[in-house]
Amino acid sequence: MTAKLLFGKSSIQIPSYVVCLSQEEVDKVRAEGHSDEKIVGAGVHIDGKVTLVLATGQIKIFDPEEFFVPAGPYIPQEGGYAVYLPNIDNRWPGPARGFFVQSHWLILKSKSAFFNAELFVNNRSLGKFDLKEDKTNKT
Repeated sequence: MTAKLLFGKSSIQIPSYVVCLSQEEVDKVRAEGHSDEKIVGAGVHIDGKVTLVLATGQIKIFDPEEFFVPAGPYIPQEGGYAVYLPNIDNRWPGPARGFFVQSHWLILKSKSAFFNAELFVNNRSLGKFDLKEDKTNKT
């Protein structure tokens, strides 16, 4: 099952593994501005990488292994400025219930979902995207 989110005149089908804010909350977040700094959807793909949906409608991919973040769910928070990482199944040792990670940090450490992507129409490849990785976002 997928969800559909509207971003202005565009809509995106969101896979079921991605937890999203409600459309009402997405609209509120977008109206506040700074949409490129806010995450309105997040979820872990079967490959272990985290799909992030920005309030602009952009899709980014975060690799938690690259930053030694233990596997587990990512839950976007109201307002879009943070993502909650709950301590489920002893994700971290100790009594912490979980941690909040600033959206800004996750976005800076992520790559575009179109990096190294291929476009298919009716199961026919139209080619690969030739996007170069933006090294300026790596801090």
